[in-house]
Amino acid sequence: MEYPDLTILSNILKMAVEKGASDIHFAAGNRLMLRVNGALVAASDERIESGEIEELVAAVLGEAQRAELKKTGQVLETYGVADLCRARVCVFGQKSTYAMTMRLLTESIPEAKDLLLPEQMFSWAGQKSGLILIAGTTGSGRSTTLASVLSCLAATKGKVIVTAEKPLEYIYPNGSSVVYQREIGKDGLSGGDIVRLAMKQNADVVAAEGEDADTVAQGLLAAQTGQLVFLIVAAGSAAGAVEELTAYFPTEQQARIRKKIAGVLLGITLQKLLPKADGAGRVAAFAIVQGTPAVQNLIREDKMEQLTAAMHTDGSAGMCTMDDAIYELYMKSRISPQTAIDYADDAGAMRAKV
Repeated sequence: MEYPDLTILSNILKMAVEKGASDIHFAAGNRLMLRVNGALVAASDERIESGEIEELVAAVLGEAQRAELKKTGQVLETYGVADLCRARVCVFGQKSTYAMTMRLLTESIPEAKDLLLPEQMFSWAGQKSGLILIAGTTGSGRSTTLASVLSCLAATKGKVIVTAEKPLEYIYPNGSSVVYQREIGKDGLSGGDIVRLAMKQNADVVAAEGEDADTVAQGLLAAQTGQLVFLIVAAGSAAGAVEELTAYFPTEQQARIRKKIAGVLLGITLQKLLPKADGAGRVAAFAIVQGTPAVQNLIREDKMEQLTAAMHTDGSAGMCTMDDAIYELYMKSRISPQTAIDYADDAGAMRAKV
């Protein structure tokens, strides 16, 4: 397979869009691979050579990005083909050459009803200040969830919204609001720098990825001083989201950070993407943790192992475990019985129910 110019890459992107792929993987010695509905699918029987990857990298990246790649061994960028799609491009060193992945981005931001976003998310988003954590593993749709909520706020609430992103994935319409989308490394030095300045920019809403101590610390400060803060967290459980944030700090500071999180927490969503029963794409299941006094106390006292029990006990407060969310999707025939079992935290209990 040859990649002599960007026309070939455009054709690959077009093919990926037509197949409904979410990601494209380019690795020397491997076939071109697409991720479709969560599964890897080969797009060709031919193997990609290292020289072909290097040609693609040189064509996709600008001079500054190529310099960053040479210096750090990896770079994250966006790439677009007019009238087709945009993609988040990740290039990195591998086996003495380069590899590249592309995450396809939709131009339009999905609406909340299409994503089946929980009502609690918009109840929290209606507050003037506080902290909302959007948790999930990589590829679970956290950025899309955030984009849908922020788009709704921008269109209807008249807010000043500041985002810290790397790279910019969705382009938000301003609507009745002012949206400042700042790209880490280009429009600001770091996520922490952008959040820090947002507090001086008359911002109502701040959104960032909670992926380092400074960004988390500045996000907590913003939530304390009157902003509504969204932090995306890479975690496989709601309890893990809190633990992930505190783990960025030295041990002697973690009790103080837990206390700050507890003091401003409005809620946590944890999401998983599951294949639909009809095979036409995926659907998200959402676990919901409300920032109730009981939950806040568990966080302060570092008793996160009791969180699931608290969610069962306080179900009337609008909380929902992941398995309950998955079972609801099964009951509505959105997923198959086997999918419900495969994705459940307690597969045995789910098997008995379905």
